[in-house]
Amino acid sequence: MKIAFDLDGTITAHPEFFKTLYDAWVAKTGSLPYILTARMERDREVTVAQLRELGMLTYIDPDHQLQMYPHSYVWPFKSADDEEYIKQQHTVWKVEMCRRLDVSILIDDCSRNAEACQRAGVFVLHVRSPIQLR
Repeated sequence: MKIAFDLDGTITAHPEFFKTLYDAWVAKTGSLPYILTARMERDREVTVAQLRELGMLTYIDPDHQLQMYPHSYVWPFKSADDEEYIKQQHTVWKVEMCRRLDVSILIDDCSRNAEACQRAGVFVLHVRSPIQLR
């Protein structure tokens, strides 16, 4: 059984929880979780450093376990149409990666990703980020 965690809004929103879950998964199953992120490949070095700081890459080869969105896009989005298109592409990519990596469980904060992966046969735990109160 393989598990994958989303990064932004999931690991980054609940880092202590996901560090504990990550360590427990490795200890119990002996398998290494994947981290699937819509961050672009060009941001790999910064992302690896952030994950190492969170203790999430202590066991793994970040070139294998950390799967980053392979295409470029402009952030912030140019328009609402551009944002919708890119988010659709991220979802297609995440479903493809779950299939390619034979992921059984995905933990993600994005409703669109959760629904699409669930339709593709992946068991999904949909998390919510903490509400920011002003």
